[in-house]
Amino acid sequence: MNYSFLKKLVLGTANFVNNYGATNSSTRPNRKEIFKMLEYAIKKKINKFDTAPSYKSEEILGDFIKVNKLRNIEITTKIPSMKLIKNKVDFIKKNLIISQKKLNTNINNVLFHDQRDILFFLNNQKMISEIKKDFMIKKFGVSIYDIKYVKLVNKIKQSIIIQFPGSIANTKFFNKKFKKKDNLFVRSIFLQGLLTKNKIKKKLPNKLLYAHKKYINYLDNNKIKSLELCLGFINRQKMVNHIIIGVDNIKQLKSIVGTNFLTSVDKVKYVKKLFNMNTADPRKW
Repeated sequence: MNYSFLKKLVLGTANFVNNYGATNSSTRPNRKEIFKMLEYAIKKKINKFDTAPSYKSEEILGDFIKVNKLRNIEITTKIPSMKLIKNKVDFIKKNLIISQKKLNTNINNVLFHDQRDILFFLNNQKMISEIKKDFMIKKFGVSIYDIKYVKLVNKIKQSIIIQFPGSIANTKFFNKKFKKKDNLFVRSIFLQGLLTKNKIKKKLPNKLLYAHKKYINYLDNNKIKSLELCLGFINRQKMVNHIIIGVDNIKQLKSIVGTNFLTSVDKVKYVKKLFNMNTADPRKW
C-alpha cells in the first residue's frame, strides 16, 4: 500500500455501535475490539476519524483519545438535522459543546448531516464563520446524497468540506465539478459492504440483488479481489481528497491497508454497467 493513499484514509466510526450496512451481522465490536482498530489505525498513520452524534461513537472515540493522550489527530463530526429546529444557531452551538465534551478534543471539521441544511449554511455564511472562530473549527461543510445539491454547495464562498457517496457502483458525483478550494470526502466506497461481501443479510430490491449476484460471479470467474478493484477505482479519482473507510473488525482494516490496487479500465466498465444510480443509492433500498 503506498503512503499517499494511506494519507487519504479516514476511519469511519458508523459501524462501531450501530448495525450500519447491508451485509453486517447484528453483533457489534466491543470496546476492546474498537480500541484495537483505533490503535492499528494510529500505528499506520491513519489519524483522521469521521463520527457523528447519530453514530453513537463520539464517546468511545473520545475515551480512546483521552487514554492515549492523542494530539495529532483530525476529527470530523456532524450537526443533526435542523429541519424542525427554530433556533438553529443555538442548536449548532449546543451540539458542538456536547460533541467536544464526548470527544475530549477540539473538533477540526463539522458537517451538516442533513443535506437540506445547506440552505441555512448558504444564507448564514457570516454566522458560520463566527461559530468556526469561537469553536476553533477549521472547516464547515455538508454531507450530501443528491446531485442537485452540488449547485448549492458551489455557491458558498468560503472553502468547505463536502462528503458524498462514491464507489465503482455509484459514480454520479465523480462526473461533477466542485470548487477547487473545497475538500472532498468520499464515503460508502464499498456500497455498505455489498461490493466486498458474498452474502447479503438484509432484504434488498430484486434489481440490486441481481446486480450483486452477477458482480460476485464476475469476480469469481475472473479471479478478481473485490478490495483491489474497489480501492483501485477510488484511488484513481483525482478529485477526492479523503476516503472514508468503515470496518467491523481489525481484520478488515488490515486487509484494506495491505491491499494492492487493481485499476483495469475494462473491469471497471463491466462492473459499472451492472449497477446504476437507482440500485446504488441506499435510500432507495
